[in-house]
Amino acid sequence: MYETTTLKQGLRNLKKKDLVTLGKNHGIDAPYKMKKEDLVMVFNDLIPERFIEEIFYFSPNELMVYSDDFSKMFGDLDQTQVRESLQKVKDDILIPNLPGKSNEDVSMEEVYQTFDLIKKMIMNEDVDNLNYLINMGYAFLSRKDKNSTFKIPSELKEVFLTIMEKRGNELLDYQSLQMHIVSLLNLYGVCSYHQLHKMHKKRTGSPLTLEKVIMYVVKLSEQRPLCQTTLDYFYNDALHHEEFKTIIDSDLNRDYYIPTEEELTAYSYAFFRPKAAKNYQELKEIILNHSKTLGPINEDLVSYSEALKWKDGPILKAYEKVLDAVLFYGKMGYGLYDFISILDQEYFKFNTLNQMNRAYSLYLEFQENTRKWPLKGALYSEL
Repeated sequence: MYETTTLKQGLRNLKKKDLVTLGKNHGIDAPYKMKKEDLVMVFNDLIPERFIEEIFYFSPNELMVYSDDFSKMFGDLDQTQVRESLQKVKDDILIPNLPGKSNEDVSMEEVYQTFDLIKKMIMNEDVDNLNYLINMGYAFLSRKDKNSTFKIPSELKEVFLTIMEKRGNELLDYQSLQMHIVSLLNLYGVCSYHQLHKMHKKRTGSPLTLEKVIMYVVKLSEQRPLCQTTLDYFYNDALHHEEFKTIIDSDLNRDYYIPTEEELTAYSYAFFRPKAAKNYQELKEIILNHSKTLGPINEDLVSYSEALKWKDGPILKAYEKVLDAVLFYGKMGYGLYDFISILDQEYFKFNTLNQMNRAYSLYLEFQENTRKWPLKGALYSEL
């Protein structure tokens, strides 16, 4: 899947417009005014330095690009579960064969979709790992015999190996911390730094101080849209900001429920437990395909498909608001009354009485299969 190239060769193979984009990504002023060779020379010195600074914020998937053995180091992930999940998805024909396999008709879009799906299963991030590496010049995309390959700059691979030799334990600590950040975001929705530090230290014995944990979370949130931060805690955008202070103030006066390693691994894959995720998808389908809402102008009932066809922004926004509310209500343990209230607030009507009752029933199942505040998470035995 991967080939090696020198950094300078990889840069010279890019078009001028790609180098300009790369310059913008690295914060270079007016890169379009520079000659191609000058850009190559600047990047040849700049990229290794940036790589060293950022490697501690890479996801496990990104680091696997540079070392096929990295999965052995990241022992907290259930590798068997990952393989079984990927095989099931492939069996269900939801993703194409991985690039470099026998499928010669895989498009670039499908390649990215494949990596997106694998990445979401492992870390549930909103960042495209592969795109990030390519857009920063840490890897180069190429086509060979109709197959997609990824060229890794030899200089960066050497940097990676050097860091692993000198600071491998520290890098592993931060990778484990990143897993805890994702898991706790999915489990709780919001978590204080002191709670993250306490749990990480208890589970791994890591020597990272609270100050280093805070600095890492803040820097990670600046680089990637993984989480949002305040002075005291980090949170997931699926929750509403006005809820956080009450939650955190309450949690400072009592201990969190401490999940097991198996639970942390399970919640590093998804925002909800599997049963709840299935409930949400079914409920989403009913809302999108079997309901209508009042149009803002002539007050006619408009469906989601009609809004898409007419590019009706207000109607599409109303549907988005309802679906976002369902995620929030489920995570916070809000009841059926709250679900009905948001539908009424947005003037939603189901097409038939049976569809309305099915939506209400699904929401109750969804809420039952999601953590109820202040339970803070489903037990692994319930997954």
